[in-house]
Amino acid sequence: MKRLIGLMLCWCCLTGASVAAPRHQPSLPMRLAGNVVPLAYTLDLTVNPDRASHEGTVSIDVDLREPTRLVRLHATDLVIHSAVWRRNGQTLRGQPSQRDEDLLDLRFERLLPAGPAKLVLRFTGRVDDKDSAGLFRQKEGGDWYAFTQFEATYARRAFPSFDEPGWKVPWTLSLTIPQNLMAVANTPVAAERSAGRGLKRVQFETTQPLPSYLLAFGVGPFDVLDGGKVRGTPIRFVTPRGRAQEARYAATQTPSIIEKLEDYFGIAYPYGKLDVLAVPITLGFGAMENPGLITFSSRLMLAGPGEESARFKRDFVAIQAHELAHQWFGNYVTMAWWDDLWLNESFASWMGDKITEQVVPEWRFETAVQDARAAAMRTDRLASTRRIHQPVNDKQSLASAFDSITYSKGQVTLAMFETWLGAERFREGVRRYMRRHAWGSATGDEFLAALADGDTQIQKAFKSFIDQPGIPKLSLSLLCDGSPRLRITQSRFLPKGSAAVAQSSWQVPMTVRTPAGVRQFLLREPSGEMPLPDAQCPAWVEANAGGAGYYRPVYAPGQLAALLSRPDIDVRELLANLDDAQALTESGDLSVAEALSIALPFASHPPRAVSYAALEVIGRRAPARTVAEQGLRRRLAACLWPAGTPTWTAGTQERVRRRSPQPGSLGGLGGRSGPGSDAAHPGHGPDTGLVERSVRHRCTQPPPGAAGRRPGCGPRAVRCPGEGRAGQPRSA
Repeated sequence: MKRLIGLMLCWCCLTGASVAAPRHQPSLPMRLAGNVVPLAYTLDLTVNPDRASHEGTVSIDVDLREPTRLVRLHATDLVIHSAVWRRNGQTLRGQPSQRDEDLLDLRFERLLPAGPAKLVLRFTGRVDDKDSAGLFRQKEGGDWYAFTQFEATYARRAFPSFDEPGWKVPWTLSLTIPQNLMAVANTPVAAERSAGRGLKRVQFETTQPLPSYLLAFGVGPFDVLDGGKVRGTPIRFVTPRGRAQEARYAATQTPSIIEKLEDYFGIAYPYGKLDVLAVPITLGFGAMENPGLITFSSRLMLAGPGEESARFKRDFVAIQAHELAHQWFGNYVTMAWWDDLWLNESFASWMGDKITEQVVPEWRFETAVQDARAAAMRTDRLASTRRIHQPVNDKQSLASAFDSITYSKGQVTLAMFETWLGAERFREGVRRYMRRHAWGSATGDEFLAALADGDTQIQKAFKSFIDQPGIPKLSLSLLCDGSPRLRITQSRFLPKGSAAVAQSSWQVPMTVRTPAGVRQFLLREPSGEMPLPDAQCPAWVEANAGGAGYYRPVYAPGQLAALLSRPDIDVRELLANLDDAQALTESGDLSVAEALSIALPFASHPPRAVSYAALEVIGRRAPARTVAEQGLRRRLAACLWPAGTPTWTAGTQERVRRRSPQPGSLGGLGGRSGPGSDAAHPGHGPDTGLVERSVRHRCTQPPPGAAGRRPGCGPRAVRCPGEGRAGQPRSA
């Protein structure tokens, strides 16, 4: 079988001392020097969930690259009882001392010669019962359970190790636990025997190469729901006592996710089994992609009869798809260092949503990229934003890497290049990357080299998005003197009054749609012209076809309205354009009048995401800048919130807010601003939710005997009932 052949070849390679040291920068405080290279771990732990401590021994096969008297590795809150260096039958004892919170120094009286050796440490440590990081324990239904969460730097709390993602080596784990409990880990159980005194020793099969942050295990009185096999891979759902049947929905959806991921990568699920382990409470994470042992917060995985809500189902499938995508992106091929965290999380977000849309298409997950785009741009517009590929030199910079820039901006950047290159070409680049770095570590540059396959322009364009912060703003002019073409000038999109420098430049991969079809264009310079395929001047130009472009197009007056008036507009493009309209109004690049006229027809447009996006535009908080705009906003407020609308009270505000897409989204329609107004205090003014309720009623409930939308909700006019042309009263 393909999987077994791959594992056998990998194991043959690992039996020699051929593990390469990851790229090191010893000057950085978080990095080890790289002079001691781990080759394999044998880890023996005694864990009793009833107790707040554990003990163990770790034996690390190492390659010492140069003679030294000092060996440094990671350990946090551990008591080191002994440290021994063994080589060629000789044993040297080291003196342990804690250099700082995370670093353990072992000093030896004699110089350690270069070459292969074995480092053995005996230690005790704490099992945390207040946090869910490192080795921790929790109580449910009167029973104690022990779990692990080692990402990003928490393995060092459980045992001494070279706790960096680039060190990928095999692990052989044994757990000594109470006789009546069950243990699960990354690999299947290899052997189990009595250890006396009411204990048993459970030995697990040796893992494929893993970094320390992906080692995982659990101990407790678990129940198991057998999920059968998917193309030869056994699946189980492991839960606290008595809750196995609550994993039924998880068991029905997981197999198809695995199958679709295998089909995309052209590589079978890389690990010998899959257990999905429910953790009663998780803090700081909802699920973790440990190879062979994915951990899930119980609330996201388990549901009793009648509790499997639509929201629960959506959350589980989306999160499971994300975690299973990690089995390839992050586990099979791992980032060399945390500055390339996007290779894990951006990819898993992008692939997870893609697979979710395939598994349950009726959920309309094809618009997930537009949701991610909007979320990322809310952060990335700020002067304080960071780049995707950000140096990680300390714990603070590592913690900040797990944010919407990594997850969402990275996801959209991948989707943008997939759209621009074409899905098949992009997938072949991903597969090439997997083949080149199977079971190993890689950098962002190595991914880009595999994706580009010799085309350096692709690498340059991609790096312009991951190596600098911000959002490109593309100012567009349609030129029709001769052959039609699009004039494009780029700058950095910034809110009004921002202190950031606007003179940034990207190499922007644009996918453009006109009535004549779709074309790709790479804007390499601060400005350029794109030839259009149309024989004559097109009636409209969509500068972000597919809605995945990570840039904000700024159209000439009237062009955006013409674009959105198309009856066959793609919902993804519609969402992107509505989000752009809101942002560009706030930055002063789009007039309030045009934004409101564009958005109002979509306030009751299916799907719900479109109406939400339109309502966000209509409820923009920036004050109107001209008398005409102020009048238009007052007229819209009167139209959408006519006489007779119920008076606001705290109770009605709260009731309506609960079913609103974003509290206060329409509160600014009357044009009020300043202290005490809801423009100054979003979500707390008297308009909150009530205007939204009114617009929903007026635009979705026709009067008795009438068909279609109510007057004032048509695509080409902004008017109230009883008016003629937009804003003009009918003649008597």
